[in-house]
Amino acid sequence: FKNVIVKSGKKEITDIDVLCLLGNKALCIQVKSKKLTESAQIGNDESYKKDFKGAISDAYKQGVLCRDSILSQKCKFYTDNGQELEMKSIDDVYILCVTTGFYPAIPQQVRLLLNLKEEDPTPVVVNIFDLHIISHYLKDPYDFLYYIRQRIATNDYYIAENESILLSYHLTQKLWKDIKYNTQYLDQTIAEKIDEDYGNIFNLTPDDLKDNNSLTCNWISYQFRLFLLEIKNCRNPNITDIIFDLYDCSNESERILSMIDAARARSIRNHSIVSMCIVFEEGKFGITYTASFSNNTDDLFNQMNAYVQSHKYKSKGDRWVGFACCTDHPNMIDLLMYDKNPWVRDEEIETGIRVLESLNNKVSAEISAKKKIGRNELCPCGSGLKYKNCHGKY
Repeated sequence: FKNVIVKSGKKEITDIDVLCLLGNKALCIQVKSKKLTESAQIGNDESYKKDFKGAISDAYKQGVLCRDSILSQKCKFYTDNGQELEMKSIDDVYILCVTTGFYPAIPQQVRLLLNLKEEDPTPVVVNIFDLHIISHYLKDPYDFLYYIRQRIATNDYYIAENESILLSYHLTQKLWKDIKYNTQYLDQTIAEKIDEDYGNIFNLTPDDLKDNNSLTCNWISYQFRLFLLEIKNCRNPNITDIIFDLYDCSNESERILSMIDAARARSIRNHSIVSMCIVFEEGKFGITYTASFSNNTDDLFNQMNAYVQSHKYKSKGDRWVGFACCTDHPNMIDLLMYDKNPWVRDEEIETGIRVLESLNNKVSAEISAKKKIGRNELCPCGSGLKYKNCHGKY
């Protein structure tokens, strides 16, 4: 949305040059056309600081005001044609400042001149040339916004002279803090592939000479991207959170996909419901995958919900994503849920977990002891239902 007006009551307090919404995340873009004056270009520090203020500092301050207005949920937002935007679901706002003028070594200048306090939101600052390059390589909106998120999260960790270095490193390695180091310096040679690709980026290369092996996010495998594509096609207000959490865990993508394959195969083999989980970030985030031989999606959702609650609670997790599938469907995901409520002790959940584990143990033991249970016999789980209407239907 372009030229979004921000109002508090009837008073217009500011405007957003470009506002992008993706699920429950927002990107606030403020654009300035202030150029470096001649005295700044030849090294006058005072002139440079003045130009920096007009091109970047002022854009940042406006971005902060817009961010606060969105998160406070006390303002109203209108497009240039008068349409009011619904912003109540937005829980995070990233600030992107764009200058149309040429500023050398912007990442370093921002670090030295913006004077951010610890509690201040960190912006990403680029010139229009850099923005064109970023959008060339990161066409998928989730890829683009994740890059902005990671630039903010690693702002004090990576030191680089320009945006192309940071982008190139992200495409090949992913911007991610290594706990073994306090800081990493990225050399200009990292951006050589992007430098070589300028002809393709700006459509200067004839079609018969274009390089079809353009840089992509190499840390996302083809199979994992297919899995992510299924998630993106689901309807859920937390899709962006789910995608970003899975991007964070991309180094474990083979393990995640192997868990999915194993759960589906076991469910098909045993005609049963199977649930598996993987825990990340020392228990703070996890994934539960539930596969069922049944086509009853209501039952499947309830089973998935029970397993997600159990796994999340026992791991003391703060964020947990649950996926479920009917095994006679070709897709990996039929249902999903996301729980981002911080862990708290809950006796009711503990009781439910004990009941679930007791039933599963009893069923497993009795089915193992008795190879075949008649369809019309009582289910050994103690539910009082016939086996065909209880565990037998899975």
